[in-house]
Amino acid sequence: LEVSGASGGAAMAGGKLWPVTKNWLAFEAKGVLYWVAQVWPELHVLRTTATPGPWTVAPAHVSRTSAVLRSVMGLTASCEVHGGANPLFVSTSPSGREYHLGIVHVVAPDAPRLDYANHAVAFAPTPPFAIMGVSQRLPLVATPTSRPCPRPVAFASGLAMTSNGSTTELRISYGVCDSEARLVMVTLGEMEGRMVWF
Repeated sequence: LEVSGASGGAAMAGGKLWPVTKNWLAFEAKGVLYWVAQVWPELHVLRTTATPGPWTVAPAHVSRTSAVLRSVMGLTASCEVHGGANPLFVSTSPSGREYHLGIVHVVAPDAPRLDYANHAVAFAPTPPFAIMGVSQRLPLVATPTSRPCPRPVAFASGLAMTSNGSTTELRISYGVCDSEARLVMVTLGEMEGRMVWF
């Protein structure tokens, strides 16, 4: 993967140089691969462009993030919001909304102990992919069972969606203390019930 407008594995968006990191969220919309490089304090979405040779990443959309997001996620000036599970497109939902659903986590670098607060985030289905809603903190169990962990952390990294015709289920995979893998299942309706919509 190469980037346009900069060198050294970084992309320019909104006047800022973005290093290509594992914390970007990837999603597809109408045949184009997009990347969420930042969620807060502004939403920065980059796009992948297929050209002869390497794919490139270029700035696509910048939009303001709602104050509701800050309130629900408990964000302070020192908090960072990182990507976790890549968004899936939800075309049929109990609420009647269409959106891309992903999971992010909040890190407070100056907190007395490391803690990842995982939240589901709904992005609009079309550009500029503004944030439509955010969930309350997801209740992922961070206590490991296999070994002691002085700073228990749960990190959501995967999201899958299945439907049996009447119910849509979400499967969230997450790691605990870099030592255990876990899976939690909730219905899409239950997840939407945890969301605060803007």
